Amino acid sequence: MESPVNDSEDGEESLAVDCFQNYSPSEVFVQSLARQTDEGDVETILCHQRDLLSRYEKTNEMLVNSTTVSAMRSQNAAVDFKRHVTVLREMKKDLDYVFRKVRVLKSRIKDRNPEAFAVAERSVNSGRLRSDSSTVDEADEVEGKT
Repeated sequence: MESPVNDSEDGEESLAVDCFQNYSPSEVFVQSLARQTDEGDVETILCHQRDLLSRYEKTNEMLVNSTTVSAMRSQNAAVDFKRHVTVLREMKKDLDYVFRKVRVLKSRIKDRNPEAFAVAERSVNSGRLRSDSSTVDEADEVEGKT
């Protein structure tokens, strides 16, 4: 057996092989990679990674908070929306009732006083032509639909 201290190339290779005999090939590979890297570079990389991790954690926390706030606002908006829809439906029912009553009153007046109703209707129609108001026309359209 050769002595570990040998000046020949074979002796150096033998010494290098002897020192890794107790390690698995993967451990030998990792150790050889570790010897090729500079500790300062590794520390710099680790420092940057910690900084990035901190930033990602802060970003994640902000996104979670944003999601929570959005969910609460969405829930509040849904409640408000339902309430507004209910109010609009009630208003529509009220308007339908008013237009129904107006039609009933119109028909009663027309039945009781047809001449006076015709004069009033012509007066309203001629006034409508002069004013060019679209709101009166829209009211008649709504009245006709219900």
